[in-house]
Amino acid sequence: MPDTTSKTQALIAVSRRAEDDLACLRSLSLADRGRLIPSVCRAAARIEKGRTDSGLPPVPPAPWPVSTLELMKRHARDASAR
Repeated sequence: MPDTTSKTQALIAVSRRAEDDLACLRSLSLADRGRLIPSVCRAAARIEKGRTDSGLPPVPPAPWPVSTLELMKRHARDASAR
């Protein structure tokens, strides 16, 4: 029988590390964040290639956030009004 206490503790530890990682990323300047983007994209491409090489289906893209869609609609409306 699996020890649920140790699994819970492990999950809490992972969650705390994720929060620490996020805090570290938020402390970076926009220029520093921008320099990370190519690296993150390469890592994502390697993961996706590994999935497909293993016979797994591609990961479906996440839908655009509503805030982004609204921004794009507003921009398109303003651009067409000119």
